[in-house]
Amino acid sequence: MPFGPTSIQSVKSPNQRALLAQWQALAAGRLFPELGEFAAPERDLKQLILWGVEDDGQLRRFRMQKLGERALEAIAADFSGKTMDEVVPEPLRTFGLEAANACADFGWAAYSIITIIDTNAHQVDCERLLLPFGRDGAVEHIIAALQLISFQGTVERCGIAHEFKAKSGVTFRGLIAASGNGTTTPLKLPRTPRPPQATHAATANPASPAAEAPEQKAEAGRPVTEKRRAPRRVVHKTGRISARGVREICTVRDISATGAALDVVDATKVPDLFTLVLEMESAARSCAVIWRKARQLGVEFR
Repeated sequence: MPFGPTSIQSVKSPNQRALLAQWQALAAGRLFPELGEFAAPERDLKQLILWGVEDDGQLRRFRMQKLGERALEAIAADFSGKTMDEVVPEPLRTFGLEAANACADFGWAAYSIITIIDTNAHQVDCERLLLPFGRDGAVEHIIAALQLISFQGTVERCGIAHEFKAKSGVTFRGLIAASGNGTTTPLKLPRTPRPPQATHAATANPASPAAEAPEQKAEAGRPVTEKRRAPRRVVHKTGRISARGVREICTVRDISATGAALDVVDATKVPDLFTLVLEMESAARSCAVIWRKARQLGVEFR
């Protein structure tokens, strides 16, 4: 069953239709919106999983950055920091990765229904909606919304992922464009690494984290003008933030010998001073925040 174009009317869950409609409205003529523009209703946050997309043009991985508590109940394990191929049960792994790759390949929302018969002989549908976010024609994050539905009785959420490991089947799959038109054919996005941003190019693009004016100083509350002392390169690598009991997964957007720009889930929860460890590295960098937005940080290495 291939991923073909469909429309918002195919989505059964009212909550997921509302999230999809919000995503389409935010795109506003673009292929997809940026993650920082998205604010899910409180009732939906518990159902959502945030995946970071790591793509160097040849190898693509999806790494879990945030897991809602209702999704955590169903999965029965906290897989924050793990990749999708480590998290998804073996029987569903191929399909799970196919859906995520289709979402990243085309920049369209991916909707699917996975069905099981539970231990009470009730049919349970897991409705899975993947929403892509990014910029410059590249999908950088995917938000997954999961909804368990049964019309034959109450769904026991805790540990139900074990049921899907052995008895599940995919009964629907489709791609939905931000335009809301489900009749067009999705076109694949190019999978090539984006070149490092030049300093003058960042200045011309105020939406770029590298061009952001500093808003907070890590020490003494004094505003400081960021002075780029070394060229930065785009990396899109996963990092781990640690400070005073805070443990967060982030995406390192670009980095130099003196600092970096980070994408985070909630910048208000990250203190002004912390340590940063990049994936596949053991050395920790001491960081001071020199500017911040809702989901972005600019840091200086100390």
